[in-house]
Amino acid sequence: MKPKILITVIAITILISVVPYLIAYSAAGDSHVFEGFLLNPLDGNSYLAKMQLGWEGQWKFTLPYTASPGEGAYLFLFYIFLGHAARLANLPLILVFHLARVAATVFMILTLYVFSRRVFAENRTWVSRIFIWMCLGAGMGWILFPFGVVTTDLWVPEAYVFLSGYVNPHFPLGLGLLLWIFLWSERKEWRFKLFILLGSLALAIVSPFGVVVAAAVLLVLSGWQWLETKRINWDNLAAIFLGGGLFVLYQYWISTTDPILAGWNTQNLTPSPAIWDLVISFSPAILLAILGFIHFRSWNFNYFQKLTTCWFAVSLILILFPFSLQRRFLMGFYIPTTILAGIGIVLSLKSLRTQRRLYSAAISLSIPSIIVVLALGAFGITTLDQRFYLWQDEQKALEWVGQSTTQNAIILASPDIGNVIPALTGRRVLYGHPFETVNAAAQKQLVTDLFQNAYSANKALTLLAELKVSYIFFGPREKSLGRPDFITGLRPVFQDQSVTIYAVEKR
Repeated sequence: MKPKILITVIAITILISVVPYLIAYSAAGDSHVFEGFLLNPLDGNSYLAKMQLGWEGQWKFTLPYTASPGEGAYLFLFYIFLGHAARLANLPLILVFHLARVAATVFMILTLYVFSRRVFAENRTWVSRIFIWMCLGAGMGWILFPFGVVTTDLWVPEAYVFLSGYVNPHFPLGLGLLLWIFLWSERKEWRFKLFILLGSLALAIVSPFGVVVAAAVLLVLSGWQWLETKRINWDNLAAIFLGGGLFVLYQYWISTTDPILAGWNTQNLTPSPAIWDLVISFSPAILLAILGFIHFRSWNFNYFQKLTTCWFAVSLILILFPFSLQRRFLMGFYIPTTILAGIGIVLSLKSLRTQRRLYSAAISLSIPSIIVVLALGAFGITTLDQRFYLWQDEQKALEWVGQSTTQNAIILASPDIGNVIPALTGRRVLYGHPFETVNAAAQKQLVTDLFQNAYSANKALTLLAELKVSYIFFGPREKSLGRPDFITGLRPVFQDQSVTIYAVEKR
């Protein structure tokens, strides 16, 4: 593959994953403030909330969206590290977040370039074709989107290369580390086993599910090699276990035994999409990959083609495994799917012209879903979508919270603002996230009931005192829920045109 193709793909990827954010910032005008996210701001704010912990000098993760955080544990260290880096560089958290996202995306694309060259070492024409397809393609969910059906390729970014880099830094960084573990696994020298050990430890910190994928793929690949040679090499698996495996086991143990983290873990459910959804979301690549399996006997595998086949099969098994977080195993699934699709085209069609035409048709069907995602972001920008933007008064009030309240302050706010407060101020809320607020459904209902005047004023104030709430954030989003009687007797400590913050006196 010519270097100019690599440079062009990097340039296009960075352009279409950065420019929309710059436009979103400039579109805010004088009345709004862009929060910094164009896809899944709910989780985006949770990443900033984790970075706030590092900004405050902490290394242990405590649930930012839970009023009683507990002792904490060494989880989400990547984002906590970014928070430390932002503090040392004296840069805004959101800027460091996006700088890390762009850097991780470039790292991922460069690694994909190397991986593509290894997979198609005997067929250089398909190196550039598959590389472009992997980096700039998705599925065919765009066909169903006009009918109100949102498929995986429009909202599960960790499965796709471009979408991973479009959303956050840990998805592309994790994919790059996973690919390097696979690249190093071919080498026999001891130093590459050390690289795998260190790489899997870094992967466990950034994206723990990637360690499971790496170990499972290399385990199946080892079994394949044993069938051919009657010899098996455990070095790679041992390196993964000693590097990332032990840390993944620690994360699993602490998240199931710590009383607070266990409450978060039990509601952290990410089931796999339906089979029909997966087929649509990875078509046409997954359909073309089947062609390769039809011609399995005529396939002269190299090492990385075997590895890719194992990756494809292992991912399909893991996403169907009865596990509450099974969707996480879709990590990077588009990579082996498109590679096998290319192999399927080559094995099924002898005419180079026909191969080129089928490839062109396939990638043409794969790009529109990316366009839909970008268009949704553009629509949110033009309408100043409240999921993406704050009112200026809300921003000023949040700045006051960050500057004028103690770190252990608990704030009552609407679910929308409750999602933002830990991200922008580091303060805790009664409810702000469906996973990271322990007993989330009950807490969300409690917040809603308080604003909707479901309690008498005396009962509400007693309840707020029991919950150790220090302040009440009362702005446009809270007013849309209701105007509770109990705030009339509270002392305003901040007031702007549309936002008032009340202090809750101890009782």
